[in-house]
Amino acid sequence: MVLAGVTGVTGSDSSLHHNSAIGATALGLMTLTTGYYEYGDMFEMDEGFSQYNLHIGFGTIGALGFATEAIIASTDSRHGGIGIASAIAMAGATVIIYW
Repeated sequence: MVLAGVTGVTGSDSSLHHNSAIGATALGLMTLTTGYYEYGDMFEMDEGFSQYNLHIGFGTIGALGFATEAIIASTDSRHGGIGIASAIAMAGATVIIYW
């Protein structure tokens, strides 16, 4: 989340913006991978919008959104909406599981 925040407040032409975006994407995908490996069996469709299902859903959307945004940014100078939405989803996943 810190790297996503740094990415959001730095200009898209700076190396800090680029490097923090890559870092946020890498950490997001690693979190997604380890989460599914360790807790993938906790996702149960018949539970509906349970705390765990929401956490898994928002985390997945956030991590895949970061990766999508990184790909879009490499080909398009106008980007950011998906990154912001992904950071909000990741924050939501964190809030849901702790509160």
